[in-house]
Amino acid sequence: MLPVGQDAGVDYWAWAIILFELVSGEHPFHEDNDSQMVLFKNICKGNIHCPDHLEASDEFYHLVSKSLIVSGQNRIGSLNGCEEIRAHEWFDKLDFDSFRKRELEAPWKPDAEEEQHTLGDGEELKMKQNEETISDEEQSVFSDFGIVLCTNY
Repeated sequence: MLPVGQDAGVDYWAWAIILFELVSGEHPFHEDNDSQMVLFKNICKGNIHCPDHLEASDEFYHLVSKSLIVSGQNRIGSLNGCEEIRAHEWFDKLDFDSFRKRELEAPWKPDAEEEQHTLGDGEELKMKQNEETISDEEQSVFSDFGIVLCTNY
């Protein structure tokens, strides 16, 4: 939005936006009936809006507020990268090693045996099992893909 260069801090910013939306279901800078111009001003000024229905911990609010600081050099992660974020108290109960190994149990699992689901208005949605896999040759296209940051869990 502003004509300035960016560094890795913009990734932490974007991550915090996604985290906020996953926890609250809303954008952190948007309030009901805001115009697009008001939204842009809120982003540029760092005016975070927490919806009334959001019941999150103080640690969550602190992490989000430190991640969405407008000035990139003051944003959490700007000094020590993702290690600084991982060390935040909101992550105290997360076992990063088990997370990386995909050993953690999901806190909620949908009923996968249900074949029919609804779209909310009573319309039924048929779930289709995807049994297709890609070949080794197709998979090789992604061989150079990987996690760039925080690979040292």
